[in-house]
Amino acid sequence: MKSVKGFTLIELMIVVAIIGILATISMPRYLDYIARTQVIRTVSELGAYRAAAEDHLMNGSLSLTSINLGYSQSSLTTELVISNTVSSGGVLAAPAQFNANGSGSLMVQLDSTTQKALPTVKGVIVNINRTAHGSWSCSVDITAPMAAGTWKPSYMPPGCD
Repeated sequence: MKSVKGFTLIELMIVVAIIGILATISMPRYLDYIARTQVIRTVSELGAYRAAAEDHLMNGSLSLTSINLGYSQSSLTTELVISNTVSSGGVLAAPAQFNANGSGSLMVQLDSTTQKALPTVKGVIVNINRTAHGSWSCSVDITAPMAAGTWKPSYMPPGCD
């Protein structure tokens, strides 16, 4: 009697089908996870410049620049914009000094020209805003044409609106 070793064709086809089903289910979830991570990373990187901005403001300097904040551009974002207002309608605010009362915004946009940011979050603008009272908050402007319609509420970082 001859012993049979190995798998039959039907057994291999079943394994391949199971792997295909698992990949079909997991890939969209993985891409959502990556998009959320990219937005959170951008918020975190931008938030790191709050201390330098606060230091300049406490020393009476309202004219902040990306150079004197020590800004280093991320592979995910465009150049840092410092303004006296927040972004609106998916458009970065014009660069300007902080207001005389100390309020203003630090903002970056997830880069739409490179292939680093996922298409679902390209064009999203992250604002770190300072009030006249010295409290900081985060806001995410999702109205940019590249991200419009692709943004999911699960991408919103904790503590941002």
